[in-house]
Amino acid sequence: MKTSVTEEKKTKLTALFEVDDRELFSRMEQKALLQLSDHVSVKGYRPGKVPLEVLRNHIDARIVQEKTLELVAEEMLGKFIAERNINVISSHFHL
Repeated sequence: MKTSVTEEKKTKLTALFEVDDRELFSRMEQKALLQLSDHVSVKGYRPGKVPLEVLRNHIDARIVQEKTLELVAEEMLGKFIAERNINVISSHFHL
C-alpha cells in the first residue's frame, strides 16, 4: 500500500491510498456481497441466504464494485488512523 498525506491545515489531513492487495479486495468483495444479500430477493432463497455465486448473477457488478471499494477504503482508513495515532473528529472519503 502506498500512502500520500497532505496536511492542508493543522486540523485537516488528506490521505491518498494506493492499494494493490488482491486478498484484501477478495475478502471485502465477499463481505460486500454478504451485506448486499439482505436487500436482494431471489426466487427459491430466503433473504440473506442466497449463495454468493447466485447472488453475483442478480446484482449489478458496479454496485458490488462500489460497495467493495467502500469497504476497502474504510479498512485502509482505519489502519492509517491506528498506525499514526490520529484523533479523528470526522472523516469522509471519495472513491
